[in-house]
Amino acid sequence: MDTYSIEARSLGVAGIAGHNYWVLRDHHGKALAELHGLATDRDSGTAIPIGSDESRHSLRAWHYAHDAEYAASIGAKVDTTTYIAQDQPARTVATGTKDEVLGRWNAAAHAVQELNALDLNYPNYGFKVFAETINSNSAYRTFGELMDVPVHDFPGRVEPGIENRMLSPERIEKLKYTAPEQPTKIAAHQPSNNDSPSVDARLFANDPAHANHATYKKIHDWVVGTGNWSESEARNVSAALYRKQLDDPSIKQVDHVMGGMGKDGAQNVFAAYSPTGTDGCIFRTHIDGRIAATQSADENLEHAELARQCKVQQTADNLTQLQAHETRMTMSAG
Repeated sequence: MDTYSIEARSLGVAGIAGHNYWVLRDHHGKALAELHGLATDRDSGTAIPIGSDESRHSLRAWHYAHDAEYAASIGAKVDTTTYIAQDQPARTVATGTKDEVLGRWNAAAHAVQELNALDLNYPNYGFKVFAETINSNSAYRTFGELMDVPVHDFPGRVEPGIENRMLSPERIEKLKYTAPEQPTKIAAHQPSNNDSPSVDARLFANDPAHANHATYKKIHDWVVGTGNWSESEARNVSAALYRKQLDDPSIKQVDHVMGGMGKDGAQNVFAAYSPTGTDGCIFRTHIDGRIAATQSADENLEHAELARQCKVQQTADNLTQLQAHETRMTMSAG
């Protein structure tokens, strides 16, 4: 599956402040587009580094589509303008399938025209002392809420305006990304050799009646026990690791669950298999808990169940083929 992502980034301003913005990346990590709120000259229509005159400068939303294929998909022109630099702090806040991530991103991109129609004044030098500051960071929050992703702030940087929005909460609620309704699923039945596996929407691994519930529970109990995540985040992390270990052929079963910080700041959560006990070889697979906490538990559990049923079906097919082969060998020998 091609995994796309949405990234929050911060451009340093005057050594202490931050201009926060969004980046869309494909499964190779290539930046496909950026979303910014920028001070813009009303007369020329061009973005400027900082607004200094409210009568001349407005707050405008800017969508820079870098990739030709993506730009064509939304009827936009390719724009190479970029604010990305290697020394900027960044945080991936959402990952998923191409369709899901583009759905989130485009919910924000489609609001650009409405945001610019507001023609909001850009506050002098980016902030107001005695009134509510609505600036580039307010655009950043607005875009994040329209995409329905965590609006990450960057510690150590002054971020005026990040608590405010360009639109009312009610309008954001109406325009924001909404996951498409899942198609009605047919309950799983005993498959024949010609059937494709189908997912029973009523029974996933978090259900005590599920065949793999013990594995899911071992993972979930450890995740909850760390106290690092809220209830919903813990469910998301547990589902992501359950799916990951199921997809890893080296993990025959989950004997241990553990965690640790990676060199890149990743909040790694491991599932481990010890075929000869704790003193022998240990196979591990892991996820980044920071990313997993933002992913849909239901989606990961559904994908995991489909993968499990595929494995069960493959095992049954292999057994059938083996039995047929043995039958042929017996008949030929007789």
